[in-house]
Amino acid sequence: FTVGMLMLIALTAVTGESLRQETRLLRSFEQKTAELTAALGEKDVLFQEVHHRVKNNLQVISSLLTMQSLHVGDDTARATLKDALDRIHSMGLVHQTLYERNLAANVDLGVYFGRLAEALAGSYGSGRGGVTVQVDVAGSLDLDRAVPLGLLATEALSNALKHAFPDGRSGTITISLTHDETQWHFTVRDDGVGMPAQPSKGIGLSLIRALTRQLNGRSAVSKDGGTAVIVTFPV
Repeated sequence: FTVGMLMLIALTAVTGESLRQETRLLRSFEQKTAELTAALGEKDVLFQEVHHRVKNNLQVISSLLTMQSLHVGDDTARATLKDALDRIHSMGLVHQTLYERNLAANVDLGVYFGRLAEALAGSYGSGRGGVTVQVDVAGSLDLDRAVPLGLLATEALSNALKHAFPDGRSGTITISLTHDETQWHFTVRDDGVGMPAQPSKGIGLSLIRALTRQLNGRSAVSKDGGTAVIVTFPV
């Protein structure tokens, strides 16, 4: 009986100590979890503030350029300012899309390119000339790749809107983005008059090539039945 009681007392003591250790571990875990949650909350607030400030700063720059363009009489200078405004708007849309997605790490490309196409088509008055811009894009990309891809799309789409349908011609511009296991495939294609034998001296194509290199990709221009800018880059 005495031995049994001693064993019971010892077992009770061991069990009690084990429960106390588990309680301490649980409290420590809960404390660490609370600290991590607070840290993540601070990070999210900072992330939101950064995107908000970037978006606002880009809007200020855009407003300044718009005001400047109103006082420029030279057509070439005015066109250059408009190109700059389109590029700034493209970057601003990236941050706006991220900001609206509750701080998601990736940009919703379907939403982004839909807005970009609508904004550029409106700025060039394509609707009045019967030009339709179709967007066939899905998926998402991180900010570091979404920005150069957006700028690349801005150059290709702006070029098509400016040159593919002269004299009020109607037509279609298609923006598409697909991917397989290893590559993204991005295309801006129009069924317009095609690229001239001697391209303009603007920086559009040079910028497209530079942005493609930033994506570690390859670019090509097809002139078959209109013009297509084709870019592939790693997933």
